[in-house]
Amino acid sequence: MNNLTIGRRLALGFGFVLALGLFVAIAVFYHLVELRTRFGEFEGRMVARERLAYQGQVALGNGIHYFKNTVLRGGDYPQKFAGSMAAIDRVVGDYRTLGPVSGEAQRALEEIVAGSQKYRAVIVQVVDMRASGATVVDVDKAIAGADKPIGEAFAKLLELQSAETRQAQQAFDAEVTDTQRGLGVATALMVLIGAFAAWRISRSVSRPLAQAVAISQAVAAGNLPERIEVAGRDETGQLLQSMQRMVEMFRGFAEAQAENARQHEAGMVEHRIDAGCFPGVYGTMARSINGLVQTHIAVSRQVVEVVKRYAVGDLSMDMDRLPGHQARITEAMDGVKDSLHSVNAQIQALVDAAANGDFQARGDTAAFHHEFRRMIEGLNRLMEVSDVGLGEVSRILEALARGDLTQRIEGEYQGAFGRLRDDANTTVARLREAIGGLQGAAVAINTATKEIAAGNADLSRRTEEQASSLEETASSMEELNATVRQNADNAQRANLLASQSNDAVVHGGVAVQRVVATMADIRESSSKIADIIGVIDGIAFQTNILALNAAVEAARAGEQGRGFAVVANEVRALAQRSAVAAREIKELIAVSVDKVAGGATQVDEAGTAMQEVVTAFGQVAELLAGISEASREQSQGIEQVTHAITRMDDVTQQNAALVEQAAAAAESLEVQAQGLMEVVARFKLSGLSERTRRVG
Repeated sequence: MNNLTIGRRLALGFGFVLALGLFVAIAVFYHLVELRTRFGEFEGRMVARERLAYQGQVALGNGIHYFKNTVLRGGDYPQKFAGSMAAIDRVVGDYRTLGPVSGEAQRALEEIVAGSQKYRAVIVQVVDMRASGATVVDVDKAIAGADKPIGEAFAKLLELQSAETRQAQQAFDAEVTDTQRGLGVATALMVLIGAFAAWRISRSVSRPLAQAVAISQAVAAGNLPERIEVAGRDETGQLLQSMQRMVEMFRGFAEAQAENARQHEAGMVEHRIDAGCFPGVYGTMARSINGLVQTHIAVSRQVVEVVKRYAVGDLSMDMDRLPGHQARITEAMDGVKDSLHSVNAQIQALVDAAANGDFQARGDTAAFHHEFRRMIEGLNRLMEVSDVGLGEVSRILEALARGDLTQRIEGEYQGAFGRLRDDANTTVARLREAIGGLQGAAVAINTATKEIAAGNADLSRRTEEQASSLEETASSMEELNATVRQNADNAQRANLLASQSNDAVVHGGVAVQRVVATMADIRESSSKIADIIGVIDGIAFQTNILALNAAVEAARAGEQGRGFAVVANEVRALAQRSAVAAREIKELIAVSVDKVAGGATQVDEAGTAMQEVVTAFGQVAELLAGISEASREQSQGIEQVTHAITRMDDVTQQNAALVEQAAAAAESLEVQAQGLMEVVARFKLSGLSERTRRVG
């Protein structure tokens, strides 16, 4: 790794982490897409099967209605009954074409087919019995409970459908949980790998830099290390190699000066320092020293000493004040010292300004000439490039703080400043892409929450209307119950009057007329009860449709509509049980109507044969006793209907409360989505932020 540049090490480290993150994101994305596709197919199949099951129940209800009318009236109702049974057969066939069917569901479908065939055989028996002159009561007793097997099979099919839906939901939830767990493990792995890479890269950079700092401090203290270990060929390795050459240059110059001193101390005054071995200012100093030695050995010794001090940065020594023309040497040495002092002061001032963050400071180039001027000009260029580059970075960071992601660093920069420009522009571009995606998601979430809130409000209004209708129906049933109870009391009194002596025969005639009128009222009341039961059945039908639509909307809402889907399933189950109860009540009332019709016929015959009242008075009393018992049974049946409607009213009120809670939750979600819109709208993304504010 030490043979790679720092930029390549950083690029490899972050590139590996980003590649791993991209791989995890793509894997999770495709898994979620596949999961969503499977859930959509399953949801479509379940909704279609529930709709078919409901159509089968509707066809069964129509078949039962046609069957009853066949028993009571005949006519073309057998053909209509056959059409309903054919509709049930089509439902079973369509149900099987929607995909694989479980064993229990297959058995339920077979029970429906068997029940349909048995029901067809029973209606043939009914037609034959009516043709043979059998009474309605005899026919009803012979075929009682013929529709029960197929009704139970449909109920079993719906229950299996609900169980399959719950199991599939649990399986999907478990798969989503596993996906989330895998994503967490992958994220933790990426964090660990990133931390390890950052540690290795920072360690590979910090150790050579620490070594370079230690070497610089040693050189500044006058201690030249014998050897510098260089472990790599990156920027830090190149720095250590340059410091190695610098130390060798210092050591060579110091050794040359030492050798020159030794030679002169030995009397070899012609000895010279080889200035060609030292480049730059060191060669200049060597040649100056040689020139001074040539002109004046004594002065040269002093100059050599002074120059040696100046060469190591020690400017505390002054040249002796030489007399005569040699004063020029003194002046020259003083000028060198002053120039070094000035250059050092300029360099120190620029370094202090840069250390304090002030890169606008500049050195006074007019005060220097030649190499010293070029040195100050180079430092000024360094300060200017640093000032412009850092100013651009500061401008970008200030724009980021304001949420403005449209700014970029333009211009041409070299080296580290070029990489800094590219990294800053890349960071802004990545932030702009992320915030842009977040703004788009916020717009979609805001739109979806508004649609959910509107749907819940409409559902709440319709549920309240249904609750109001049930309250009115319950009130009507209470009034009807009081009327039937009064009719039962009247029948009891008529029975008591019939048991009186034959002296009340005249009064019995009047009582018979009242009984005839009363039976007419009972017949009319029974017809109204049948109509009310039809209304209740319709309410159950509409409630079932409403619950089905609510379940579909909740499934589309996904995770946020899961609770509402459970409530919709419960409402639908209650509606189905209400429909079954209404049909059973309708059957009881049909039997009561038949009994009332029989009693009315007998009372009519008693009115026309009033002359035979004396001889047949015992038979009349027996008939009145039967009427009293039938009225009592009718009163009990209507009380059961009233109780069932009251329970439906309570359940509907609870449903209305749950719908209001769901609407409140949807409104809260809409407020939170609006808050997300406001947060992401603070960022400016080349016009996209303004469109987000307008949509919000």
